[in-house]
Amino acid sequence: MDIKKSLWMALESVRHPSRNTKPMSVEQTLRFYYGTAIPIFVVALVVNLILYFSIGTFRTVGGQASGLVGGNLALGAAGAIGLPALMLFVISPISLLISAGIYQLFSKILFDLVKKDYSRTFNAFVHGIMPSLLLFWLLGIPFVGVAVQILAGIWSIIVLIISLSKQQGINYKQAVGTYLLSIFTLGAIIFVVIGGIAAAFVGALVHHGFPMGNWSSMGWAPSGTPSIGCTYPVDPASSPQCVISAFRSSGYSQILNYSEQQAAFGNPIAWLGSNPYLCVQYPQYFTNC
Repeated sequence: MDIKKSLWMALESVRHPSRNTKPMSVEQTLRFYYGTAIPIFVVALVVNLILYFSIGTFRTVGGQASGLVGGNLALGAAGAIGLPALMLFVISPISLLISAGIYQLFSKILFDLVKKDYSRTFNAFVHGIMPSLLLFWLLGIPFVGVAVQILAGIWSIIVLIISLSKQQGINYKQAVGTYLLSIFTLGAIIFVVIGGIAAAFVGALVHHGFPMGNWSSMGWAPSGTPSIGCTYPVDPASSPQCVISAFRSSGYSQILNYSEQQAAFGNPIAWLGSNPYLCVQYPQYFTNC
């Protein structure tokens, strides 16, 4: 791993992204990434020490502070070192590998818009992150870090698009299109998966007798608090919302099965009238049954 060469390549890729055409294997690209990340990490640690001795605070990833006034110095120092290390050496490269794989899958297999192999795409993604990586050591500086994040993020996207174009031999419009398509397609897949999981969860609750419908429309608050304007005890002349609230607050609804709950919530006045024992069992909630 040639750190000096990696830093020079990183600077050139940021200054002249149109020159990011050299093919590299995945292994060579990872060496390039780590050759840049290691000295940036060292600089970030030095900046952290300067900040600590000047303002008494260590800074972590993304400018988030780990205050040490009255706190634990060892934990603050561990966070200031460990979080940037985790971000630079583990999370970031894994994210790049996965993101490039998703782009390659969508763009080549699904849309047939790129012709070259995965190593070219991964190379482009690593070049694309260089603006943010080279300025990583500035992220912990108060106020400056936020501006750097925004500017570096915008330039990283520009470098990524240009690098994808050069590495895959496509024009800029195709590079932008394939990038957006992969993002939107991935987002749609995540939405469908999460929606399916949520639907299955709700279905399981309903199957086991947990009432899921007509709560808000009937004024029945799941928290068990009475609906606004309701007072206890209620009677057949009360509003349906207040009768349902009484069902919930008294704990009566919990002893009903799903079908009974649906009947009680569907026509609470009739249900109250047909179950006069409620006034005996829960006199503080029901009267004149």
